[in-house]
Amino acid sequence: MFFPLRINPITGRWEEPKGNPMEEMSEEQKEYEAMRLVHDLDKLQRYLHVFVHIFAVSFSIANKVSIYG
Repeated sequence: MFFPLRINPITGRWEEPKGNPMEEMSEEQKEYEAMRLVHDLDKLQRYLHVFVHIFAVSFSIANKVSIYG
């Protein structure tokens, strides 16, 4: 028999099926978690923007290439 959904692809361990945690949450909890996700994604986007800019500036200095044209 083949049960591909019960093996965790990260750990490789066999796991029992789990329930949906959203079913136990109130509407307020769901809204809070959604807003927290939006906030975390915004922080990640800002961090990546700064990181890419720093990398581009470092690359341009190292290779004596202007990133601003």
